[in-house]
Amino acid sequence: MSVISAVLFIISFLIIFVAIILFFKLDTFYGRVLISANIDTVSLLFFMAATFVCAPSIEFLLKALLVLIMALITNPLSAHATARSAFISGYRPQNHKRSDS
Repeated sequence: MSVISAVLFIISFLIIFVAIILFFKLDTFYGRVLISANIDTVSLLFFMAATFVCAPSIEFLLKALLVLIMALITNPLSAHATARSAFISGYRPQNHKRSDS
C-alpha cells in the first residue's frame, strides 16, 4: 500500500469519526439525515480514491469506479427520500432558537 492511499484512508476514517460526533450533537431528525448522508458520500469519496491508488488491475479499477458512481447517485437520493417521507407523514422541522452563550 502506498503512502498516498494510506493518507486517503486515514482522511476517510477521520471524516467518519468527526461526522459521527456531529451526528450525536445534532438533536433534530433532519440534521441527522443531512449529516448521515454527508458521512456516506464524502468519506466514500476519500475511501474510493485510496482504493483507486492501490488498485491491482484496470478491471478492479473500473469496477470500483462503477461502485463509486452508483453510490454518488443513490446516497443523496436515499437521504432525500427518507427526509421527504418523514415530511409527508407529518414530521415537521422544529424551529430552535439559538442561545448566544
